[in-house]
Amino acid sequence: MPRTRSRKYWNYWREMVNASTGRNTIELPAFLSLADFEGKKALDAGSGVGRVAFKINGFARRITCVDESPAALKILRSEIKRQCLNGKVKAVKGDIRALPFKNNSFGIVYALWVIHNYKKDWQGILEELNRVCRKGGAVIVCFSGGNSDLPKLEAIARHDLKERKAFRGKVLSFLKKLNGNSFSKPVLLPFKFESPEWAFKVFSETFLPKPLPGKAAEKCLAFLKSHSSKKGCVVRQEAVFCTSVKA
Repeated sequence: MPRTRSRKYWNYWREMVNASTGRNTIELPAFLSLADFEGKKALDAGSGVGRVAFKINGFARRITCVDESPAALKILRSEIKRQCLNGKVKAVKGDIRALPFKNNSFGIVYALWVIHNYKKDWQGILEELNRVCRKGGAVIVCFSGGNSDLPKLEAIARHDLKERKAFRGKVLSFLKKLNGNSFSKPVLLPFKFESPEWAFKVFSETFLPKPLPGKAAEKCLAFLKSHSSKKGCVVRQEAVFCTSVKA
């Protein structure tokens, strides 16, 4: 079970998003191509501070964001008010393993960058996402795949690269079991930092485990330095989108 996210975490998370130069040009177009959001009620499960919801609110009729982090929800509600989106985006406190919604409540249900954090509960989460999705609606999840740079960086401390590479197939099989259909779409997202030291600091406060065991910190920094040049430190993450239409 992931630890409750603090304000410090979300501050560094914003730095990580700022460094991710493909969030608007690669990630969002790939995500929006997976389903027709027009006129649909959508659920952003494990929304965090609403990064995706604020980007796509012009496509969906209404987006409900659910998260269990008080720090994230405080930021989310403040941003909803600032952007005058009270009629378009809603923030709800809740656990994605037991969503506080009735069956068949949403036309599109998505959980981006969430389920891989719940190693023991991801199947139950997929069942919950499917439960609140209407018949004919789309269930979409996105998680970090086992290819490219960032999983290799994390594997220095977690030693779970093989498990990550197998996770995509497990998710697809489970979605197919639920609805008889599923497909995946991988895309590469680059992160660009001013220096390997700053990249290490940001990843240490977000992706990497705390505290890093043994000499893992030295190895992680060396890995980031090997991906650096005069133009900065660039590492890539494989984003895997898995989609299923509820039968």
